[in-house]
This record gives sequence, structure tokens and C-alpha cells, in this order.
Amino acid sequence: MNLRLQELRDEKGWTQSRVARTIDVSENCYNFWERRTRIPSLENIIKLADAFNVSIDYLVGRSSKRGVGDEQKFEDAP
Repeated sequence: MNLRLQELRDEKGWTQSRVARTIDVSENCYNFWERRTRIPSLENIIKLADAFNVSIDYLVGRSSKRGVGDEQKFEDAP
């Protein structure tokens, strides 16, 4: 999983400690995610996306569109 954590953190001018406090995890835990030695839980991925104000798909590298709601929605099956 290619999380865009450092890129987004740098854009905001936040330290790792600031992100960790914002989403209520230890700085050590956040550091593991940014170094890609561990993967955050779905709950923490949601918190990260909310903190950085991006979609989960953008955060995990599945989309180049940052905004929440920018992605094309699935249509209801007939």
C-alpha cells in the first residue's frame, strides 16, 4: 500500500507528532506507517483521510483526485 502520508504531512507543514496527536495514536505508531513498516487499520486510515481532508482512495494511492466525493459513483444495478 502506497500511503501518501509524508507528502500530505509536508504540505500541511505538520510534524509526525502533530499528525499522531490529531488522530490519537502514538508518534511511534505513525512513524511506522510513514516508513511503510506497518499498515494502519481501516479506522486509522479513515482518521488520516479526515485529518488531511482527502479521500481514502487518494490517501492510499488509488486515485489522483484528492477531494472527497470527486470519484465517480457506482450506479445502482438494474
